[in-house]
Amino acid sequence: MRCRACNDELTDYEATLKDSRADDYFDLCVQCLTSTRQAVFDSELETEYNVLKNYQSSQEESED
Repeated sequence: MRCRACNDELTDYEATLKDSRADDYFDLCVQCLTSTRQAVFDSELETEYNVLKNYQSSQEESED
């Protein structure tokens, strides 16, 4: 079996990694899985930061 992202051959360990929420196999090598999770984390962090920033801006405008 090969990684869906980089096409490297998966180890036995990588081939058995499952997403506990979707009950599906990741079909990604550890490097690609790590990169994907980091990208998702960064995206969520940026979204939370923008929501907080917009909230603070709206609070400052309402005080004027």
